[in-house]
Amino acid sequence: MMRFFHAFTAAAFLTTLASHALADLAPPGGYVESCTLEKQAAAGLECLSCRAFYGNHDHCSKSLASYGFSQKCRARGASSWSEVWCRAASPKAAKVPAAVVDMLPYPNGKPPPGEETPAASAASAASADP
Repeated sequence: MMRFFHAFTAAAFLTTLASHALADLAPPGGYVESCTLEKQAAAGLECLSCRAFYGNHDHCSKSLASYGFSQKCRARGASSWSEVWCRAASPKAAKVPAAVVDMLPYPNGKPPPGEETPAASAASAASADP
């Protein structure tokens, strides 16, 4: 019985590992990504691009859903990917803070060490002004 359990566990692990490895393979020849900001934008929509990864898969929804955005599409990728989120364009829509927009390109929700976001750069420049 124990031998069966070990064999089953090993098989499950290898199947899981193999499926993740296959998912990050290069796309087939001629593949054209359709989930881009440029391809999804349309009249009457306000759209933003966001990046996520398996360790922070809900980064985009946590960042944008409360402002009325919904996911329009998700680009190819298993361990990291980009998403396009859109909402109806309206002057009455809640403004997405610059600090939130600045974090959208960073799948883990923060810039890499040593890199400043545009909002952080503007804040430090404003505080340096006499």
